[in-house]
Amino acid sequence: MSDFITITVDGIEAQVQKGMTVVDAAKQYMGVDIPVFCHHPKLEPVGMCRMCLIEVGMPERDRATGAILQNEDGTAKINYGRGLQTGCTVRVADGMVIRTTTKPVDVAREAVIEFLLTSHPLDCPICDKGGECPLQNLTMKHGEGTTRFDYNDKIHNKKHVPLGDLIWLDRERCIQCGRCTRYQAEIAGDPVIGFHNRGRKLEIVTNSDPRL
Repeated sequence: MSDFITITVDGIEAQVQKGMTVVDAAKQYMGVDIPVFCHHPKLEPVGMCRMCLIEVGMPERDRATGAILQNEDGTAKINYGRGLQTGCTVRVADGMVIRTTTKPVDVAREAVIEFLLTSHPLDCPICDKGGECPLQNLTMKHGEGTTRFDYNDKIHNKKHVPLGDLIWLDRERCIQCGRCTRYQAEIAGDPVIGFHNRGRKLEIVTNSDPRL
């Protein structure tokens, strides 16, 4: 059997390797960049940030014959299910159809950006990462431009948090994507940092003694 299958992303059909995530396959084989924060191709996908939400559909088939059902114009009938799915965790399947630019997808991404910025400083002009920041870039591309959040309720996290004698965490700018904690656990094999608390109190802490 072939190691490649056919999928369609935003109308672009391509042969992709089995077992890949939609995010990686779309970028590698079609040049389609699905926005992500928590995803990294060398780490196990977790779907934490929800920025990669997409519509995923499969062709409808006749229950008796297994044949693909068709619309009046001869195109395949696609069932997109009931909701959005995370493109970094969904694995490609033969015949899969993905939509990444629909209204529900845009609304979901706007919400993700809005909530991320409720605890992030809005000081891009003076930030060292200004102009080369993934959060800034995706905010400009997918953010709504306005917020329902009251600035007076904004969380102001500590700027410099020592994780050890040599490493400091800028908790004010951390978006809690989890890539650093997963790197330590999955690649370094030494889970010395991790998440503590939940909700708006979530923060990264050291799990080792002595610290890093």
